[in-house]
Amino acid sequence: MKRYIFCLPLIGLFLTGCPKSAPPPPPSTTITNSRPANSKPGDLLGKSSQPSSGGASATADDPLTVLGNPDDATESPRNQDHFLMARPQMTLSYNNTLRFPNWVAWHLKAGDIGEAERSNFIPDPNLPAGFEAITTRDYSGSGYDRGHNCPSKDRTASAEDNQVVFYMTNITPQFHEMNGGPWESLESYCRKLAQEGNELYILCGHGFENKRFKTIGKDDIAVPDFGWKVVLVLPEKSGDDRARIDENTRVIAVKMENTKSISGPWDNFITTAAELEQATGLRFFKGLPDSVATALKQKRDEGVNSFTSGPGGFKKSNRRSSGGSFGSGGRR
Repeated sequence: MKRYIFCLPLIGLFLTGCPKSAPPPPPSTTITNSRPANSKPGDLLGKSSQPSSGGASATADDPLTVLGNPDDATESPRNQDHFLMARPQMTLSYNNTLRFPNWVAWHLKAGDIGEAERSNFIPDPNLPAGFEAITTRDYSGSGYDRGHNCPSKDRTASAEDNQVVFYMTNITPQFHEMNGGPWESLESYCRKLAQEGNELYILCGHGFENKRFKTIGKDDIAVPDFGWKVVLVLPEKSGDDRARIDENTRVIAVKMENTKSISGPWDNFITTAAELEQATGLRFFKGLPDSVATALKQKRDEGVNSFTSGPGGFKKSNRRSSGGSFGSGGRR
């Protein structure tokens, strides 16, 4: 029997005040009417555009120095729906209400791609006390893949790197048709660009079209309506990457519906970063000058027909996306 939860929107649109009654629901049946990660700009975000001090300090390839902090997440455990977790492998803003990240950011180059084998999914050992530790059991029988945000193959230079992307804080419920279809296809295309001599700054996450959404598992993991991704592509060089980004830098932005009916190549889902800002309530490219950020947000990529920045200048990728050719069990 389905159980529905109807909650009046609260300030900040948090779910924590929503009443729940026994007995607990079976997987994939709970519906609520709030969407913390998809609020309009200012509803949930703070005023600082930079990560807090401590473990989130910038490094040479820190994605936040280029991409900015899209929701002004902080390292305060009291900020449970915008909790900043920075590691060498990736940086993310975790949402303890939704039970998945608001966004995940990482830097990708050829040296990140190796031969390390896939790790096992495990709860994130660094979640503070008071946060719900999601396990793979929450996905059992739900009909959804444990969808990576930062993909496994982007972190195969070492076993340690690969284990980090199998922490459940990097995982979001995805239909396999999306996870193993155009989503995976874009991941493969990005790795190909890196192996051709480019470096990429990647930001991705998931969002909601409506204020009502389904949850799965005993821990009530929210099921998003779509996945999104923003990718900046640069020729791989030493030095300050931020200084090399200008209005001509390639930007790939996609929005993919999280449905069983999704199909086709990844570049069928191209949009702009500006349109993704409207869809998610996040702000992109806050680490760049305003004029550059504004220009990049308006760019609409041409997909596999685009020219990409290689070490010898601009060159055209001749690989056609294989979207719609699904993998096995969403393994990436």
